[in-house]
Amino acid sequence: MFFKTIVFILIINLLINLKRSNSSIIGKNGDYIFAYFSDLIYDPLAVKQNQFISLGDKNNCLEWEVVLDNSKILAYKSSITNNLIISFKEYNSINIEDNAHYFKVDCYIDPKGCGEVRNGFQGEYYDLYIQLYSIIDSCEKPYDIYFTGHSVGGVIAFFATLDISIQRFNEKYIKSITCVTFGQPAIGDDKFLDYVKQNINKFTYRRYVNSYYNDTIRITDPYVSNTIFKHSINNTIYLKNNIEKIKSINQLHFLDSYLEFLRNDDYSPCNNYCNFKKDNGFNNNNFNQYHQYSCDVKGNTEITMSINPIANRVMPFTYSICLLESRKAYNYYKYSSMRSCNIRYGQSLTTIIDRSNDNRQLRMTANGKHVYIIVENHNLDYGNYSLTYNLSFTNQLEQLLPPQIINCTIEKQYYFNMDVSITFKSNSFKSEKSNQKIKYFVYISRSDNTWLRYKIKRSINSEFITKMFNIPYGKYSIVVTSYNGIESKPSNIGFVEL
Repeated sequence: MFFKTIVFILIINLLINLKRSNSSIIGKNGDYIFAYFSDLIYDPLAVKQNQFISLGDKNNCLEWEVVLDNSKILAYKSSITNNLIISFKEYNSINIEDNAHYFKVDCYIDPKGCGEVRNGFQGEYYDLYIQLYSIIDSCEKPYDIYFTGHSVGGVIAFFATLDISIQRFNEKYIKSITCVTFGQPAIGDDKFLDYVKQNINKFTYRRYVNSYYNDTIRITDPYVSNTIFKHSINNTIYLKNNIEKIKSINQLHFLDSYLEFLRNDDYSPCNNYCNFKKDNGFNNNNFNQYHQYSCDVKGNTEITMSINPIANRVMPFTYSICLLESRKAYNYYKYSSMRSCNIRYGQSLTTIIDRSNDNRQLRMTANGKHVYIIVENHNLDYGNYSLTYNLSFTNQLEQLLPPQIINCTIEKQYYFNMDVSITFKSNSFKSEKSNQKIKYFVYISRSDNTWLRYKIKRSINSEFITKMFNIPYGKYSIVVTSYNGIESKPSNIGFVEL
């Protein structure tokens, strides 16, 4: 009876720990993160030394650190979740439609042969070979590694995935390999495709393709396929777009379309500030109906905007500004030349500016999970005009400081488990709202294992916090993070062993 009781307790503890585990693998429902990083590499001014990103829990933002940032590769890692994301972009200005790049060359990944691949694509990868391997070799522990990219960047990501999966040059730093691409062109011939199929069990591969289809016809991203090179259809995920928002077939290749479709708050950046600048928002070479902007801020958001329309000889630029506070409302938005901020099916939006051609300064507050600003162009019939503007989304937050672990002590020992007390110094907030709570997350991990996560709440004015945990015997690393609803700051690392 005693033995059965012990076994039952162990099973219960195992189930509890599994429930508390902070899973390190980013599955299909988190692929917005990879679209985000594939886009970020094209905007160097937006790259920060530290990014705050939620993985499966929008209420828990974790810190990601830049490993490498240059014009070719962008790499971020999260030490808590043991994830390393590496995004690529095409940097030699390859023209996908250039006939020269339709020539085949031998695949170099396997000396024994791996078919033929498209000219130029393979060279892009090997130009980055040394930098890529140095990133992985610099890892201090095993990571789940993700390669991602848009268009030719997706091709480079796939070459990296295939090469490193087969070579496994430093196995101790690689837990798993995943490749997620967007609008990736076809790469190789039938023999190359057979080679990929023979090795597909060594990595996870998801290839996203924008499309529009109904009962009779399917229109797909025009740059992903041709009659010479092949794709593996089993790894393809087609995204069905709203045809009313697609003005040309080429727009199916735009990364913005992938980002909009895959957006997921539970797997997204946690920002308290976004800024967008347009020096020439609309011009005679780009007769756009509207531009939309959204930021992953949460809660009450202050929006500021300065707008400067530039007149031409015919007439001044006429524009409208719309505010939407939900994704559902945005999905029902439809541009209309007859009126400003047109929306269907009873959804609500706010017309901030209705067909103006004046310089304006705006400041407003919005509240919603998804806040959109739409800038509408009502000069579609006239050329040689422009509109410059500066738009920012801001959350007003108190400065978040990292907690500091003071002590980790074994308080009591059992047959298989031990009680461990963890004492840490909090943010030392001084607030008039004594009943206000702040969240802390305690991460506990054995060597090479997934972190177990425990959530606690304490008064914002608490300075020292002690929490008891019952865990199996072993050697553990411990990290505490503070969380203010947008960002999460990690503490120093504590250790305990028995």
